Amino acid sequence: MSRKKKKSELIYVCSPLSAPTRAETLANAAKAVTYMVRAEHEFGSRAVAPHAYLPYLLDDTVPEQRALALEFGQKLLGMCSLLVVFGTVITEGMASEIALAQELGIPIEHRPDYKGSCLKKRAYYDEQKKVTFSWREYEDLPLRICDDLLSVEWYNANEGYYGDYNPDDPNDENLLRFAVSIFNGESWEEVDDASYCTRIRANADDEQLARTLYYIFRQYRNVIDEYPVEHSVKKLGESLSWISY
Repeated sequence: MSRKKKKSELIYVCSPLSAPTRAETLANAAKAVTYMVRAEHEFGSRAVAPHAYLPYLLDDTVPEQRALALEFGQKLLGMCSLLVVFGTVITEGMASEIALAQELGIPIEHRPDYKGSCLKKRAYYDEQKKVTFSWREYEDLPLRICDDLLSVEWYNANEGYYGDYNPDDPNDENLLRFAVSIFNGESWEEVDDASYCTRIRANADDEQLARTLYYIFRQYRNVIDEYPVEHSVKKLGESLSWISY
């Protein structure tokens, strides 16, 4: 049974990272981001997963760098009030985190991994585009696209053509909003003036969601190297808010 935590408490996400290839490792890192969202939704407190970001800074195949990442994760775990294990596979690194949580008296809960083959329930690294697509089980957070610097995601804020979505109005549609963040070296930071409601319907199919969000990602990626800049990216966001199929 889940227990709501205080917002000031931290929840540690324990899930696999190591994999035979870097692409698979980054896919596991993307899954960890999704698990953080799940944990925050369920427990109502901030979730942390160092292995969601450290692969972009350290090489898990280099023993010294792997040891540094594990040490950081263990110190962070010591600051948490709950450890949540995601999935059925327990790796060597996960086993050490579970053992440490038991030693420190930190409660442990287990959540199964996504089941089925639904596209919205997986994350993968696209070698050609050099980005990670993270499909989520939550209808209000269907998709996130990111690389090591930029993240763009769809989310459903229950908006429509005339403000709040009105399901009783046959002329209204539930529309998706996009939000943009950059990685500052330690965490993801939302970009000012880069969250806009679009003309993309919440019930759009996966191909439409992926194609349009990747287009938005590319537009911001073209200018994000200049962020923060003296001028705002507001005009770009306003122009992208009119995007449709």
